[in-house]
Amino acid sequence: VRGSTSDNKNRTIYVENLPTFYSENYLRTQFEPFGTIVSLQLPRLKISQKLSGYAFVEFSTKESVQKALEQIGNHEDLTKLRVISYGDWENYKEEFKPILKQRRQDRRNSLHPRTLR
Repeated sequence: VRGSTSDNKNRTIYVENLPTFYSENYLRTQFEPFGTIVSLQLPRLKISQKLSGYAFVEFSTKESVQKALEQIGNHEDLTKLRVISYGDWENYKEEFKPILKQRRQDRRNSLHPRTLR
């Protein structure tokens, strides 16, 4: 979450496994039952502009985050999504940095394979 403070992080969830057809408006309607949404970030890939498959949803209160985390499985459209708190996401990101780095390298290599001599 850009420009985030400790308070912002406590009010934000990370959502992944988003289908490519999800839009910001659709996500808002799905997450608004948990509380007032302050901001929603839905990153896109740089070149193709396709959705990256994850989002950050910032609520007005940390109680809304707790409600979302507890009740997400009760919403049919959201059961396949992985939803975690921002703090857990930061830990998850650190844990998987080496794996993500290797995936990026593999993707670069597949886009620009070296010629064999």
